[in-house]
Amino acid sequence: MRLGGVVLVWVAIMVPADGQILSFGIKAGGEVNPGLDVDGLVFAVSEAKPYAFGPTVQVRLPLKLAVEIDALYNRTGYRVDLCISTYCSVEVGRANVFAFPVLVKYRLFRGPFSPYVSGGPAYRHVGRTSGTALNWRTGPLFPGEVVDYPVQRSSVSGPASDGAGVVVGAGLEFKAGILKLSPEYRFTHWNNHAWGVGGPGNGYYFNGSSLNQQEILLGVMF
Repeated sequence: MRLGGVVLVWVAIMVPADGQILSFGIKAGGEVNPGLDVDGLVFAVSEAKPYAFGPTVQVRLPLKLAVEIDALYNRTGYRVDLCISTYCSVEVGRANVFAFPVLVKYRLFRGPFSPYVSGGPAYRHVGRTSGTALNWRTGPLFPGEVVDYPVQRSSVSGPASDGAGVVVGAGLEFKAGILKLSPEYRFTHWNNHAWGVGGPGNGYYFNGSSLNQQEILLGVMF
């Protein structure tokens, strides 16, 4: 009887109150400030998409703990419009960004509305940058100069890069019918800038300046 009682207590501790240990869903939201930007490039403007989305899985643990793993995607980019005297150019670059945070979540208390805090490491992969550069002349620079007016097109590219970060966050979990919703705020500090761009053969690269990223996300679990 004593052994059986111990087993029953252990099971009661290990199994969450709602009986669901594993949950799947989606996570989506937007950036309060971008994790990648273009401050390292003069005259550039960011064309990064403000959204992020992807699948998420959560494993409930005892003691009001859970582990969540996300795979979030977003798209970053830049644009440079520049005219100096009679020389003009437009350059546009794009890259895919994939982030994989692994978070330990602690619910402050159980109930219909369960606030929680979270934290853990994250891995980020920024794909190769690709884009197009257009260059043209608007007229002669000096009297008698022969000007080649047609637009010259070339490709721009940059290497892929990887980085790691530390994530902390806070949110609120509650039920809406058969779904579990969890709006949350996240702050991530990355260990590198991870945003390089350069034209072919010219050896020119730059880094974005933002190491800190803030996001507002909504998790929908099934």
